[in-house]
Amino acid sequence: GGKSRIVAAAVNVAFDAVSDASVANNAGTTLSWTHTPVGTPTAVGVGVTFLSISGTWTISGVTYGGNAMTQECITGSDDVNSNRAAIYGLANPPSGAQTVVVTLNSAGGYVNAGAISVTGSNTSDPFSSSDKALGNDTAPGVTLTSDITELVMDAYVGADAAATPGAGQTQRWANAAASNKGFGSTEGGAASVVMSWSQASGGWSIAAASFKKQ
Repeated sequence: GGKSRIVAAAVNVAFDAVSDASVANNAGTTLSWTHTPVGTPTAVGVGVTFLSISGTWTISGVTYGGNAMTQECITGSDDVNSNRAAIYGLANPPSGAQTVVVTLNSAGGYVNAGAISVTGSNTSDPFSSSDKALGNDTAPGVTLTSDITELVMDAYVGADAAATPGAGQTQRWANAAASNKGFGSTEGGAASVVMSWSQASGGWSIAAASFKKQ
């Protein structure tokens, strides 16, 4: 008789927990909060949205539990649209509750941020792909390559406090720092994933990244 072969089932990247914070008219240069995973995370992604008038304010760095996170992508800005969005990632983060710290290069920013931990992802490289976009209209969105076993996260900022996520997306966080309204969502991976939002007309930026499969 023939021999049977056991094939291990693919492990999908799964959402674990979310946390978020915001600060308006920042008197200092940092925004910090506590993220508490439900399980033992294999990766953490942090989305940061901020108002950067003429590029004056930038992100100096993001840490998770004292570990420096890697900037995956960040949108630009111009004189018409000063909203910016960025994604940072860390693979194989420390377990348990950890402090997230976003540091700006100078005080005065309007910052919104959210952290998303996942399980079942690659423990060496948090993301497989990412993309970004910005504009000034009612249909913010970006398309990126992913995989059916992965999970996509985004960070979106616009002028509408009542913005709604696109089909298939689960809103994970939303907060507002003055005129800067920040949101984050996740969506299951596919060969091509569209991360979009509906908003009133105005300047917007969006950054998105796909948590890499195990």
